[in-house]
Amino acid sequence: MRSTGFRSNQEPMEPKERLTPIQELSDLPSIDALADLPRGINWKFVFSDAVANERELIGAKWKHSLPDFSVAIHTSAPIIQCLKLITDDEVHAHQDFFEQCAKDYGQLAESLIKQLIDTHNIPFTPEFPLVGLNAYLQKAYPTTGKMQEWAFRIHGFHCAFTHQSTEQHIEVPLTFGEEFGVLDPYFFSNYILSSPQYAPLPVALFDPYGDGNRILEVMQVISKFEEVPSNVPGQTGIIVSDREKKEITISEEGLQAIIQQVVPKNGLLDFWRRFLGLWKK
Repeated sequence: MRSTGFRSNQEPMEPKERLTPIQELSDLPSIDALADLPRGINWKFVFSDAVANERELIGAKWKHSLPDFSVAIHTSAPIIQCLKLITDDEVHAHQDFFEQCAKDYGQLAESLIKQLIDTHNIPFTPEFPLVGLNAYLQKAYPTTGKMQEWAFRIHGFHCAFTHQSTEQHIEVPLTFGEEFGVLDPYFFSNYILSSPQYAPLPVALFDPYGDGNRILEVMQVISKFEEVPSNVPGQTGIIVSDREKKEITISEEGLQAIIQQVVPKNGLLDFWRRFLGLWKK
């Protein structure tokens, strides 16, 4: 499971640990027993040397059979961890809450980007924000710094903002035109966890990426969230459906303009080209 990278305003949502040594394969629980695992328990299986070589095959089987679980196969230790992710029923029960969080996310994201642009007089390209707001281009404005109560950092395909008092954290996407409320599973969970106005949460989030991904999937199924195209050809994102919709231009030319303008410093040009090439696939 991924660390949030910052201190949350919520009480830590650490699952309880259940430890089971596996001396032989008969010690393993059935898939049904795993599926019945309550939320909030991280079931850790420690494999003995006698069966350690079976661990990856077992982990792969569990991942296939338990799509609503986080199944972590350790690479440096003979361990598999299983954690039940947020359920369909939980998302349905709290759909209004997650919808409001997504609306708030978009409003705050747009406000902060506009404030950043105004503060540093940044030339803005609304049809493809990454063309101008790019950490790897030579420019006359800082890519990290502070503006009033917020710290900011332009990086990759996002601009991160952290409130210096509350530590509320939001990552604003730069590849969906002026649709700044497009949600990444991990970033959306961390935004919710770091926002004081949502405390205490009505439902627990134990795995920022896994739970966030489940929320986005289920909210899309019930039409509270929807898919939108990216400026980058072949890519899409998920955003709250009830919003003022903005037109998004799919731009091969803008993508090439970014690549051509990257400052060839310390290997960044080759990295950027490879990164964009992989993302387009």
